[in-house]
Amino acid sequence: MKTLATLEPGATLSYFITMKTNELASKLAMLRKKDGWRLFRKVRYRIFGSIAHHYKLNRTLREKDIRAFEEAHYIELPTEYRNFLSKMGNGGAGPGYGIFPIEKWNLDLATYNGFLAKPFPHKKAWNMEQAFDLEDENFFESAAYQHWETSYYDDEQLTGSMRICHNGYGVYTLLVVSGVEAGNVWIDDRAGENGIYPLQTPSEERVGFNSWYSKWLNESLDSLEQFK
Repeated sequence: MKTLATLEPGATLSYFITMKTNELASKLAMLRKKDGWRLFRKVRYRIFGSIAHHYKLNRTLREKDIRAFEEAHYIELPTEYRNFLSKMGNGGAGPGYGIFPIEKWNLDLATYNGFLAKPFPHKKAWNMEQAFDLEDENFFESAAYQHWETSYYDDEQLTGSMRICHNGYGVYTLLVVSGVEAGNVWIDDRAGENGIYPLQTPSEERVGFNSWYSKWLNESLDSLEQFK
């Protein structure tokens, strides 16, 4: 078995990311076996969103296709996500209603050439104060509301990030690809007026793609145990 001492210089990160990907694939197979379709199984797809993806992954992407995407958008994809695309699949089974294929990174967004290369504008949880009177039944016609709505839902709030899954009710998971938050997973919950904020561990550390996906797998497997 390989250890840190036996790895070639520069191979450490790549090796352990590959090992983590293998672990994710193994847990997904276990989840599919426990909750996926089987003849004579009366109850299946009990995990939220699983009826949409059936625990299946799309085909993997070739290295040249990943590079073409990166070159087209002037970025380098986070290593963990890149590895997922090439080793596991281009979207499919995952949190929410499943991971989007990379070509749907800008679903329902008004993006432009260079959108992903522009640094992500947030470094901490962000929301915008509502500077209008909610008790006024016509508040939505006020100039203050119009200004708030235009600024709050401006797609410029998401530059440097990709939408990687839909969690329902207009809430999206983002993967930041440019700026100081590159590689971290954020949530866009402006639909619920909860702003845009980073996923964090209990110790307030940022969460990357593999940790985000692993958490979904672990929580899904744990919840299935409660059905027994």
